Amino acid sequence: MDAFMHLTELTPLGGELLRICQYDRPKAFYEMSKALDIITQQFKHSARLVVEAEAGREPQLTEEKRFVELRVDLLEKAGGGLSLTETAGLLGVTRQAVHKRVTAGTILGMMNGDKLVLPKAQFVDIDGRVKVLPGIAKVLRHFRVAGNWSALQFLVEPDPNLADTPFHALKKGRIEEVSHAAMAYLGIDEN
Repeated sequence: MDAFMHLTELTPLGGELLRICQYDRPKAFYEMSKALDIITQQFKHSARLVVEAEAGREPQLTEEKRFVELRVDLLEKAGGGLSLTETAGLLGVTRQAVHKRVTAGTILGMMNGDKLVLPKAQFVDIDGRVKVLPGIAKVLRHFRVAGNWSALQFLVEPDPNLADTPFHALKKGRIEEVSHAAMAYLGIDEN
């Protein structure tokens, strides 16, 4: 607990984290880890800028390049990405059928540059056939405003309410728990 107290001094959310810790220690620890990840990324970025400045080069990472790196990282955590054509072949349907399901929010798909990419982790073998992970549509409904990249980030990162990643929890059939965790992640009131 002493370490947690010291770490709160590193974040601008220190006071809030201490308040959360009083009633929900796992959530406070999770939020602390997210804050520390952000601080770590800021240090890495600052160090990279210092090295580039000392070498007399222009900073190479634009905001768009950082977003590209984040998208690549998220897709790697989701087992990679599939194209519309690859997904259609995997499911045994047309590209148009897959596109309609992405638009309807029953399959997770995001624009990556000018291409639609679908995370592999949402496809599972059920009775010898590849199908969409049960419960994914229920979770995606919560992310209509936040967007599909936010949904992917939620699905691949460990969630303290689940003690697992939401993708793994869905594969174990914990659909309601994942839906509630998504609402908590987004700050949506359940009432």
